[in-house]
Amino acid sequence: MKGNIFIKIMSHILFFMIFLQSYNSIAAVRGSTDALIIIGSSYSNGTTRIDDNQLGSLAGLAVGSGAYLSLGDALVRERSLNGLVINEGNVGNTTFDRYSCLTYECLPFGKLLGYKSQLENALKRTAIYDLNEPGLIIEHNTRFLVIGIPNDCVHSDAFGIPQIDTLPCELDEINEIADNIIKISRYAETFDIHSIIPILPKYESLDLDLVRLGLGLQWVANEYQYNNIRDTLKFRLKKELKNATIVDIWKNFTHRGDGIHPDRKTVKKAARRISRIIRRHTEM
Repeated sequence: MKGNIFIKIMSHILFFMIFLQSYNSIAAVRGSTDALIIIGSSYSNGTTRIDDNQLGSLAGLAVGSGAYLSLGDALVRERSLNGLVINEGNVGNTTFDRYSCLTYECLPFGKLLGYKSQLENALKRTAIYDLNEPGLIIEHNTRFLVIGIPNDCVHSDAFGIPQIDTLPCELDEINEIADNIIKISRYAETFDIHSIIPILPKYESLDLDLVRLGLGLQWVANEYQYNNIRDTLKFRLKKELKNATIVDIWKNFTHRGDGIHPDRKTVKKAARRISRIIRRHTEM
């Protein structure tokens, strides 16, 4: 009898210790003033960038006319984080700079910024300058970078040339996507920034034909082509980026009815998964 009471008491103490440890790690992240950088396309940010002349790619639209919770927004709301997010993502972005294109011509405005340009912008925003030497950056107020999923090779308006001249990607073009992401992650590492890189959601979770019809695209990747993109990126990123975290934050993905963008529940779960990764690394 006494033995059972002792076991119960120790179990409660152990539970309380685990709870406190978890709470302290969350509090440490909350109390930090480090900004989290996120780059990418519409999973990262549901709006398009509008130029100084008030012209924008895709007519300056927002996913769902603003009724869409992007991953960047969800990370701001995630209660275990500090709410400080620098979001340079943009609807329609690819890993490289380009303009959006119609069937026979490309738009002469609304340039879509690639991942290097997005990260450079974020580094400007997080720069900490030496007060004694104006213009000298001594460090950046960030430790983590989320490299969101790009549009490269997924559909016909992802190349920067008229859609009529595009074809689904061959393996060498898919490897170029991997090359671009690897370069960005390694570049971030030179600033002591840890990259968190989600892999693409599963093909069966999406409805790319619905996307093609809704956006008037010439083509979208079929199941074989999409899985080739997903599997190649997953393999190469895990193999070549040993200091980054390659993670499936989009498992159990449900789209919001448009065939491609995650619903609120899916986005919130993805943000919590990223939060757990950040907490683990913060404790190290």
